[in-house]
Amino acid sequence: ESGGTVNEQFGTKTDDFVRALAKGKLRRVGAVLQFDHQRVHFSDSLEFKPDVVVFCTGFETRVPFRGDDLASKERYLNTFIPSIGESLAFIGFVRPAFGAIPPLAELQARWFSQLIAAEVHLPSEPQMLDSIKQWNKRRHHVFSAKDDRLSHLVDHTEYCDLLAEQIGCKPSSRDLRQESRKFRSRFLTGPFVAAQYRLVGPGAKPEVARKVIEKLPQPHPWPDRVNLNLRWRLCQLLERLLGPEYAPKLKI
Repeated sequence: ESGGTVNEQFGTKTDDFVRALAKGKLRRVGAVLQFDHQRVHFSDSLEFKPDVVVFCTGFETRVPFRGDDLASKERYLNTFIPSIGESLAFIGFVRPAFGAIPPLAELQARWFSQLIAAEVHLPSEPQMLDSIKQWNKRRHHVFSAKDDRLSHLVDHTEYCDLLAEQIGCKPSSRDLRQESRKFRSRFLTGPFVAAQYRLVGPGAKPEVARKVIEKLPQPHPWPDRVNLNLRWRLCQLLERLLGPEYAPKLKI
């Protein structure tokens, strides 16, 4: 009803409201039409007097200390304004469709610290503008249902990998082949965790990262793992043949 497929949406942070609906403690109603003194009227003719009204309207990004127009400028990987460069970073101004902001903000901060230390450098302004153009095109395709409302929506895993590539901390296939079989099994079939970006590169803590990853649960039985592996390989094939914007919407 809200538009788009599950891949074009973003997830809620809790599923408690589903339990409340099932137990009859929560009721779904139509849109708010108007408030009449202490009563609220909905589009499905329902009306009642609430104890509390919570307006979940979201927020606007503003930076009055630098001018509000700065917040509206498009940013390279949602972090740097091409015309300003590496002297100003927007850290945490990004929304994963499914996932959490802190792991993304951590990678952004690691990237920014490397730029300040002159250990890495940003691409040229034309290259960053071209990247923004391509990113916008991809985002509009993947999150078409919400693109007009959430311009900072990203795929959590993909965005983490992009930031890790800038830092130099994304583990390669060669890095993974050097790990134990137990580690590779948990890494490939367990939950996605940011500890993988501490295996190699700047700020690496491989001993700690291995302990975290080797303790991950494996929620999928073997048939599901085979299915997921086949889907992943088909995604890779579609990406090579048709382009990256076609792989995320794959359904089997």
